Amino acid sequence: MNQDIEFRLSRVALENLHREAAEAGRTVGNMFRTKAFALAGAECPSFSLSGGETNRAFNCGVHPSVYARLVRVAERMGVSMSCLGELVASFDMVSA
Repeated sequence: MNQDIEFRLSRVALENLHREAAEAGRTVGNMFRTKAFALAGAECPSFSLSGGETNRAFNCGVHPSVYARLVRVAERMGVSMSCLGELVASFDMVSA
């Protein structure tokens, strides 16, 4: 069962997420969950962080086990928990 979690994103990351979702024919929430699941299992994740201020709130239902793995990825990558949403949104699934 997914839990609704608020993730913080930059304007650029949110715009890119909308673009990727439209190109894939998915909803933004579905695209974010797909990226979260893929990132949680990635061995060598690739990112292109915007560096922008994470001033946008994005609520998305994520399974607790996926969220726990995302936290471990963020810790391993040295990324602050406040930037977890930015990390997911900027994850390059093609290079993974």
